[in-house]
Amino acid sequence: MQRLLLPVLALLALSGGCRRDGPTDLAAGASVRVTSDRAQYSVAANDVARVTITNESDRAVYLPMAQYVLHEHLVDGAWRDESSWFTVDGIGMSIEVPPGATLTDGLSVARYLVKGPGTYRFRYLVFADAQWRSPLPVDQRVSAPFLVTP
Repeated sequence: MQRLLLPVLALLALSGGCRRDGPTDLAAGASVRVTSDRAQYSVAANDVARVTITNESDRAVYLPMAQYVLHEHLVDGAWRDESSWFTVDGIGMSIEVPPGATLTDGLSVARYLVKGPGTYRFRYLVFADAQWRSPLPVDQRVSAPFLVTP
């Protein structure tokens, strides 16, 4: 009996450190929507693009206290990572977006969409946890495509 008890106790001790709410489980049920204020922007007019993220979840989601909104350029049928719009600096590692809350960012198209005319979209970095272990699915974190004209 003692021979059997020791391995069983060892297995129980090891399994106690395992968590069921791994990164993919944490993101389940979290939902956000990303929208831009227009379908077309002009570099010459120095338009300001406003992009809004809305937390449609019943719990908070988190943006990194760093670079959290990117723009991507459509090149040869594929979205290419361009760059972040800006870097946020503050206390803590995350910005909490409470349930039902919105966050809007607005920046100069001419200054930040430096590749010029083309089709773009915004992509947020959004996590289900403040430690950035569980990103939400990409299809939830992107805006509809929009045009940038000269």
